Amino acid sequence: MKAVIVSAFFLLFGVCVSAGKEFPKESAARKIFLRIKDDNLPKEYVEAVMKDPRMRFDRALIDTIRTLKRRRTGFGFMFDSVSVARGKSFLKGYAPLGGVSKKYGVPPEILTAMFRIECDLGLNAGTFCAPTTFYTLYVHFPKYRAFALREMRMFLRWCKKESIDPFSVRGSWMGALFLTQFMPSSLGFGVDGDGDGKVNLLSFTDALFSIGNYLKKAGYRRNPRKAVFQYNHNEAYVKAVFRYAELIKK
Repeated sequence: MKAVIVSAFFLLFGVCVSAGKEFPKESAARKIFLRIKDDNLPKEYVEAVMKDPRMRFDRALIDTIRTLKRRRTGFGFMFDSVSVARGKSFLKGYAPLGGVSKKYGVPPEILTAMFRIECDLGLNAGTFCAPTTFYTLYVHFPKYRAFALREMRMFLRWCKKESIDPFSVRGSWMGALFLTQFMPSSLGFGVDGDGDGKVNLLSFTDALFSIGNYLKKAGYRRNPRKAVFQYNHNEAYVKAVFRYAELIKK
């Protein structure tokens, strides 16, 4: 995704400018975020999160976005011999893949390919604090303002429902969470794959079953490529998933 590059001056003083427009300072953004309360998200809860001293602007996030834009990295890392060997090993050795495939009609090599891209086969679920990510995106990247507000609302609803400290949750630079890299608005696709009575998207089994569940509901049986695109709206992502799946299946 493209990001707005902000000058060092405006980064320093908490203001971002794009196409001649001035966007909210952090103090103004905090007031805007307080308005995301609804029937499932009490005002007191939102206020407590926004006034928490851990709610801050994440400069490391800005640096990461700038680096990604400069490098324009793709999915070439997927296809070297080491990566393919790891995928083959996971495909062959992780028994629950068969159960996911049987239940949701998604080939195990496709599940493995997506798991490789999304979380490096379980090694990386993200390092950025989720609430500060949405807050930073809102303040400094006007392109993502509506997105950040929507996903923060969904994220806080989920945290309140699950009695989880929002600041304990880590994700990607865009706020994608857990091994599935679901956005908060997609967390409802999570399922209990290992039968322990709870959905834990940091569990390999629950995560893979949840990916399968998402793809089935996105119409994988009817149109596999369209379903994968629904998971990540990026044609290069779709091509990488199917190419990697073919390589590890051989």
